Amino acid sequence: MARAKSSLILVGLLLILLPVLAVLQYRWIGEVSAAERDRLESSLRVSSDRFATDFDAEFSRLANAFQIRDGFPESAAPVAERFQVWSETNPYPRLVHAVYLLKTLRNDGSEFYRVDLASRALEPATPPIDLENIRDPFRRDPFNYSAGEAMMLVIPIFRPGRQFGGPRPEDFRQGRPDRYRWPGDRSGRGQAPERGPGRGPNPGGPGPAGPGPIDGAVVIEVDRDIVLNELVPALAERHFSSHDESAYRIAVVAKGDKPRVLYSSAGQWKPDDVSKPDAAVNLFGSQRPAGFGGRGRGPGPRGLFQGSLISEPWQLVVKHRAGSLEKAVGETRTRSMVIAFGILLVLGAGLITLVISSQRAHTLGKLQMEFAAGVSHELRTPLAVIRSAAHNLRSGIVRDKEDVEQYATIVQQEARRLSDMVEEVLLYAETQSGRKKYTLEAIDVNEVIERAITNLSPTIDLEQCELTSRIDPDLPPVKADAGALTQCVQNLLSNAFKYGKSGDKAKIDIVAQNDPGAKEVRVSVIDHGPGIDAADQRQLFEAFYRGRDVGSNVPGNGLGLHLVKRIVQAQGGRVTYSPAPHGGASFTLHIPAAL
Repeated sequence: MARAKSSLILVGLLLILLPVLAVLQYRWIGEVSAAERDRLESSLRVSSDRFATDFDAEFSRLANAFQIRDGFPESAAPVAERFQVWSETNPYPRLVHAVYLLKTLRNDGSEFYRVDLASRALEPATPPIDLENIRDPFRRDPFNYSAGEAMMLVIPIFRPGRQFGGPRPEDFRQGRPDRYRWPGDRSGRGQAPERGPGRGPNPGGPGPAGPGPIDGAVVIEVDRDIVLNELVPALAERHFSSHDESAYRIAVVAKGDKPRVLYSSAGQWKPDDVSKPDAAVNLFGSQRPAGFGGRGRGPGPRGLFQGSLISEPWQLVVKHRAGSLEKAVGETRTRSMVIAFGILLVLGAGLITLVISSQRAHTLGKLQMEFAAGVSHELRTPLAVIRSAAHNLRSGIVRDKEDVEQYATIVQQEARRLSDMVEEVLLYAETQSGRKKYTLEAIDVNEVIERAITNLSPTIDLEQCELTSRIDPDLPPVKADAGALTQCVQNLLSNAFKYGKSGDKAKIDIVAQNDPGAKEVRVSVIDHGPGIDAADQRQLFEAFYRGRDVGSNVPGNGLGLHLVKRIVQAQGGRVTYSPAPHGGASFTLHIPAAL
C-alpha cells in the first residue's frame, strides 16, 4: 500500500513538472528562433554582398582588359588584341556585343568609330539612338546614366603619363576634364581615379608614371541578355546554392518610378515583394539602398571598377519563398513548438495512462483475490458435502436403501457443481487466450433454449422457479455455435435464478423475437427481482466482478456475464442489459440470423 502511494505521489509530481517544462520549452524555442533568425539574416547579407561583388568584378575585369594608357589607337588592332585575350580567359565571351571608340578633339568635337573585331578595322559610325548621349557622357550626374535598355561601359583612353603621377591643372583645362567622369568620382569634379585594390601611391606624389590626359574612350556595348541569362543565374547558383534550394528566390530589378523585374529565379514578383525584400543590394558598384523600402539588409559600399557604366540602375532583391524571412522563422518556431508540446502531451497522456493502468491493475488484483476466495469457497462447500456423505456411507451410519440413494444424489449434484465450476474457469482461460474456436452453423433457437433449461434443471430446483417462454413461431434459424450459445443462455438463466428472486420463488421470462430490419434474432432473459444497482451497471460484464449487494451465501465467481459477452462477440453478436419495466433485469442476446 505504501509503495502504491509513493508511486502516485511520484506521478503527481511529474504531472506538476510538465507545465514547468512547457514554459521553459516555450522560452528556449523563442531564444533559439531569435538566434536562428539572426544567423539567417547574417548569412543572407553575406551571400547578397558576395553576389554583388562578383557581379561588379566581371565588369571591372572587362574595363581593365580594355584600358588604354598610350593614347588613342591609330587602328583597331590594340582593341582587338585586348578583346581576344579577354574572351579567351573569360567564361562569358559573349558579354561584349559591340566595341566603339570615341576620340576627343581639341575644338570640343569628337569622332565616333565602330571597331570591327573580325577585320580589326576602325569604321566611322554614327552612334545609335541609345548612344547619342555618349558624345557628352561625363556630366556631374549620378553614377549610372540612363540609356534606355542599352548597357554601355565607358573606359577612358589616357595619353602617355609623366614621371610623377597625377594630371597637371593645364591638362584638365586643355582636355576639358569636366566633361569626363572618372571611376569613383561622385562629385563630378574630374578627379583622377584611385588605383586598384593596392591603391598605389597618391596622385601627384613621387612614383612611377601615372596616366596622362584623357584622349578619348572605349565604349563597350554589353549584351544585356547574356548578363541576365548567363551571368546572373551562374552567380545565383554560386552564392545561394548552399541554402535550401527552395528557401530563397532572387530577382534583378530595374529601378525607377515603376521598378521592373528583369530576372527571376522562381515565380512571379508582386510589387509588394519588390518593395519589401529580405535583402536588397545595388549592382554596378553603387552603394546599397537605405532599405529600398525594406529592411536595409544589403551590404555596405563596395569598390568601384575602372570605368563608367551607362545603364538604368539595377538592384538585386532576395526574398524567402515563405513570404519573408521573418515568416519562415515564425513557421519553424511554430512547428518546433507543436512538436515539443506534442511530446509533452504524449508524456502527460502516458503518465495519466500509467495512473489509470495502475488503478486498474490494483482493482484487477483485488478482483482476482476475491475470485480466488470465491472459488475456494465454492470448491470447499461441495467437497465438504461429498466428504461428509462418503464418511457416513463408509461408517455405516446410513444403511437404508432410500437414504443411500439420497446420499448418492447429493454427491452427484455436488460433483456436477464442481465440474461446472471447473468448466467455467477453463472456458474463461480459453476465451482470454483466444484459443477457443467456434463452429458457426444454422441452428434452431428453440432447441438451444430447451437444451439450456435441461442442462440447468439438475442444478436448480425448478419448483422454486416460475419459468415462462414467449417465442415467435416464425423465428428464423441463427448462425452460431450450438454448444456455446447454449452455454450463454444457461448462464443468463442461472444468474436470473440466483439474483432475480422475489420472495421464495424466482420468476423468469424467456422471450425470443425476430428483428428483420437488423437481420438478427433477439433472445431475452428477464427476471422479476430487485434489479441491478446503477453503480454496478458499468461493470456488469467485467471478469470477477460481483454486485456490491450480493451476499457471500450466494454461489458464483463473477465470470458468468463476462463469458457470455466474450462468447457472443466471438460469434458476431452482442449482449445488452436494460432494466425491466417491473423493476427486474433484462439481458438480451443479439444473434445474427442465418441468411
